[in-house]
Amino acid sequence: MNRNKPDSWYELAACAGMPGDTFYADRPTEMQRAKDICATCPVITECRNAADAFGVWGGMTPGERAGGPALKNKERGAFDAKEYYYLRDRGLTNAQIANLFGMHLSTLTTTARRLGLTTGKRNP
Repeated sequence: MNRNKPDSWYELAACAGMPGDTFYADRPTEMQRAKDICATCPVITECRNAADAFGVWGGMTPGERAGGPALKNKERGAFDAKEYYYLRDRGLTNAQIANLFGMHLSTLTTTARRLGLTTGKRNP
């Protein structure tokens, strides 16, 4: 699906008529803005099903659509330092990571501190 050549459902989308680059952002804050727009959309499922490999579609980034390692390898609610850093290094916030792990943000933050994990990006 090309945002310049919309399917019929696209005309009902919350983003209809918006610049496409809004949904192909690099910064987490810009991606969150796109997700906030998607959260109000009546055709979010159709959009997610039409997603290409890049950008925010249906309120999800490509990594989120793929499930990320947290959802591919574990039951929701699991926590793993390697997966935590994988997601942090890709710009996800603790709130987004907590959602992927299926836990409350305060639980993730407490667990990360208890394990001695840093909350920012790691140095290579």
